[in-house]
Amino acid sequence: MPISGRALSGPRSQALAQWGYDRAMAHEALPDRSNAGPSRVAVAAGVIGLVVDAVYLGIILQEGETNAGRVGVFSILVASFSVLALVGGLASGLSVGTRLVVLGASIGGLLSAGILGIFSVGLRC
Repeated sequence: MPISGRALSGPRSQALAQWGYDRAMAHEALPDRSNAGPSRVAVAAGVIGLVVDAVYLGIILQEGETNAGRVGVFSILVASFSVLALVGGLASGLSVGTRLVVLGASIGGLLSAGILGIFSVGLRC
């Protein structure tokens, strides 16, 4: 059955229609992702980010670091991007576009923090 009353056009589409395949059937075969449930990968990324942040703060506090401003800023950034990953992963009520923006911001932030962390090893400000 063609979608919205339009017949398939073109030789390939006609050949597929001959075998009983059309766009309506292809659409029915795809899962409905408009209201997807929680994303386990995003939740895992958020939890791992928060655990890494807590371990980082624990190590810094054990060493008696005196430059608390730099440590605090980095810790807040990692925690906020981890919370974004948790929100994007758990908030199934959000639209697909909103979840995409939230998870994209989380990915970009966590990757940026990791790259800055790699290049800052051994550097003292």
